[in-house]
Amino acid sequence: MPKYDVLAIDIDGTLLNTNHEIPPAHLEAVREADAAGVRIVLASGRMLPSVTVVGEQMGIRPGPCVGYNGGRVCSAETGEVLFHEPVPADLAQELVRRFTDLGMHINYYLDDVLYVDHIEQWGNLYSYRTGSQQVPVGPLRQFDGRTPTKILIIDDPERIKGICPEFQREFGDRLYVTITTPEYLEFMNKAVDKATGVAEAVASLGVPREWTAAVGDALNDQPMIEWAGLGCAMGNADPPVLAAADVVAPSNDEDGLAWFIREYVL
Repeated sequence: MPKYDVLAIDIDGTLLNTNHEIPPAHLEAVREADAAGVRIVLASGRMLPSVTVVGEQMGIRPGPCVGYNGGRVCSAETGEVLFHEPVPADLAQELVRRFTDLGMHINYYLDDVLYVDHIEQWGNLYSYRTGSQQVPVGPLRQFDGRTPTKILIIDDPERIKGICPEFQREFGDRLYVTITTPEYLEFMNKAVDKATGVAEAVASLGVPREWTAAVGDALNDQPMIEWAGLGCAMGNADPPVLAAADVVAPSNDEDGLAWFIREYVL
């Protein structure tokens, strides 16, 4: 019998190695857990279509998927939206204005479509990593009044690191603001994070929090790691995530997810 009924798994930096591939050992261990009856919940900052594709590639039972750092949760089996808390229209409009004036790349996620002003290097980097298709539409101010699920800024890591504190101070009481990879600065509804999304997914399965394990590596994973009955940080995780975890696994390049599943979940 497995020790946990649900396993929430981050994708980038956890399930995937640094080559953005699923290592054979990770795939084998996830399939073992699925076959043993553990429900797998993929929980990512990615848009939901990109999350569900990963589940399909692994060949496991479709279950609830958490996308946009918890901003939107759906059933991979039926496509039903289980939870959605978008960015308020006035704040989305302000962010688009500010980052357009700064000349920074904006990913604008609306109704599970990724809109960009135009195709350029930062958007191409994101598409390479996630497989997400960009839809270039020109100036994003045309979406004023809409409520996107998430807004993502992509730029040089030093620039992202430099502006993050400023935007956390200005918007942190109204939005969830976080760095997920060194190039990504993300903005979501204040009411959501991965813990919120995973909680909604787990509730849809009728499983209590105590029987849920979660594993991740980045700052956006910390809420679900702290929320779960057992929280694991990958060896490549950010220092605050390592400190918050109950268990630290080897890195994503050392088959750490497989180790965690076999040692603690099964």
